[in-house]
Amino acid sequence: MNSQPAEIVGQIGAFIFAILVIRYFIDGWRNPHKYPNAWDVGDMFKLGEVYDEERPFYKLSPTNIMRDIDRGKKRSKPAKEKPPKPKNHALFDDGVDLLYSLGYKKTDARKFLPSFLDEHDPQTLQEFIKVFYATRKK
Repeated sequence: MNSQPAEIVGQIGAFIFAILVIRYFIDGWRNPHKYPNAWDVGDMFKLGEVYDEERPFYKLSPTNIMRDIDRGKKRSKPAKEKPPKPKNHALFDDGVDLLYSLGYKKTDARKFLPSFLDEHDPQTLQEFIKVFYATRKK
């Protein structure tokens, strides 16, 4: 009925595991050159280095070679299209937050608001809401 192995099987497995641990421990102890200690060797590979521009000594390394190649290249980043700068309107930040709370994206609100505020020039947030909904229904 019970398909579990006998208790002796687990004991034999644990005994074999203990023997293997002891064997590999002794093997590592007797052959330290075969299994070097990570604290003695240090890092296995180089992640990076600190580079000082004013340092008088130049060490030739793959990192320095690639840095010199990169310095020779003139990288030109594609110009990003910037949204129009808002007029210094008192309601601009509040309008962005209000439109965001109504479900619009902040970037869309920042693009939309400068022209809207220049055109309608509301003085209060309540007036802004009235004008916004009146123009959106059209």
